[in-house]
Amino acid sequence: TRKSWSGLLSTNFNIKLMKKTLCFSFPLIFGGIAYWGVFTVDRIFLKIYSGLTSVAIYAVATTFASCVTLLSSIFTTIWHPMVYKWARDGLDNNKIQEIINIITLTIFIMWSLIGGFSWVIPYFLPNEYYEVEYLVVACASGPLLYFLSELTVIGVGIARKSEYSLYASFIAFLGCLLLNITLIPLYGVKGAAITMVLTFSLLLVLRTEFSVKLYCDFLSRRKIYIMMVLYAIFTIFFVLRQPSVIVYVFFWLILMLVGLILFKKEFFKIISYLKKRGIG
Repeated sequence: TRKSWSGLLSTNFNIKLMKKTLCFSFPLIFGGIAYWGVFTVDRIFLKIYSGLTSVAIYAVATTFASCVTLLSSIFTTIWHPMVYKWARDGLDNNKIQEIINIITLTIFIMWSLIGGFSWVIPYFLPNEYYEVEYLVVACASGPLLYFLSELTVIGVGIARKSEYSLYASFIAFLGCLLLNITLIPLYGVKGAAITMVLTFSLLLVLRTEFSVKLYCDFLSRRKIYIMMVLYAIFTIFFVLRQPSVIVYVFFWLILMLVGLILFKKEFFKIISYLKKRGIG
């Protein structure tokens, strides 16, 4: 690497570019810390208010849900550079909206599938972990909603107003603290799972609205919010009531059907694409 290093040493230092880069990146660093806190603080409150048994159950549920976090990270790595390239070349608003709608539908289908097949999980765990079947969907909702917010937050990055990402993460973190303090003493591990759903719903709304305010005023989010509210309500209800497997699977299928109806145009585009590829 000596040639690369020698080239760096001989290059003039651009102080203006460095200041511009730091102004953009520092809010993202602290926003990332707040986001990490949202994913971590629930275990601390569980240990304080509910004991280590609840921490163990919750940790197992979040472990099963962690595959969604991996998918979100992979997509984000691809999505943001691609959007910045489009911004440079001239954004096609219709194209952005179409992609967001298609991936939104995919995310909520994934949510339904996780719920519909979560009844399988107890077969691989001791009897003490029976609640994981209902908790895993709530735990997966956090990464799924964050995944969705990575789509809708693009306006913040394009406008170079990264402090708004910090505001969204910090407000969500404060909401997470308040919800954990309120719900965990009442419901134990269920309270932590409900907090996950509500916190990331708040984060999605904040990031989306900041994005719309700063750049993406064209973004239609009515259907996104309808699906978010429906899925959040049913997820919380199932965590609290823990119905039979038949009822549980039935309602996840109903929610998936609602999503397909709301996003029927995008659904048929996916089907058409798959047929062209010889998959469907």
